[in-house]
Amino acid sequence: MIYATLSADIVSSTSMSAEDTMRLKRHLNNFFPIMKGICSDSWGRIIRGDSMECVMADAGKALRIALSLKCHVKVFVSETANSEFRKYGIRMALGIGSLRINDETEGVIDGEAIYLSGRGLNEMSGKETLTIREAENVHRELPVILGMVDTFINKATSRQCEILLLRLQGQNEQQIAEHLGISQAAVNQHSSAASWQQIHNAVKYFESLQFDSSC
Repeated sequence: MIYATLSADIVSSTSMSAEDTMRLKRHLNNFFPIMKGICSDSWGRIIRGDSMECVMADAGKALRIALSLKCHVKVFVSETANSEFRKYGIRMALGIGSLRINDETEGVIDGEAIYLSGRGLNEMSGKETLTIREAENVHRELPVILGMVDTFINKATSRQCEILLLRLQGQNEQQIAEHLGISQAAVNQHSSAASWQQIHNAVKYFESLQFDSSC
C-alpha cells in the first residue's frame, strides 16, 4: 500500500515568547480534526513542540492537507513572532511510498514514506518551504507545481489564508461568507487575490494522479 507522509517544522519558532509558543502548540493540535475531515484515514503528531509528522492512507489528499496546514499556521497571530514566521509559517516535505509501521495508537510511523519526507525536510535550502519526495519518482512535475502554489500562500494575508483554508475543506463562497460574517463579494475578492483558482487546479491535478509502482 502507498501512503503519503508529511514532515514539517515551524519557521523561526524560537522568535516567539514562551506564551505564544504554547498557544501555537494548541493551535497545531486543532489542525488534526481538520485533517481527518479531509482524509478520514489520517493522523498526526507534534514532536518537540514545533515539528509535526502526519500520515495519510489516501496519498492523493496529501497536497490538500499540506496547503491546509500552511494556511492554518498562517492564520495564527503572534505579537512576538518575526517576519519570517509571518510570511512562511511552516516548512513541509511530503513523502510518497510504503510504510512498515503505521500505528496511531502507539504513535509510531516507520518506513519508506516517512524517511522520504524527513529527508526532504532536511534537504530544504533557501526560501523553499514545500517539497515532495516519491519512492518511484514518476511525477517529476510535482516539485514545480508545489513550489508554485506554496509561493501563492506565502504571499497571502492572514485573512486570505483563513478563506483558503475553508475553501480547501470544500466550502463554497456563500458558506464561507456566512461562517465569517462577511459578504460573498468579499470572499470572492480575497479568493482571487490569493490565486485560489490556480491553487484549486493544482490540488485537483494532484488528486487525479495514481501514486503506485505501476504509474
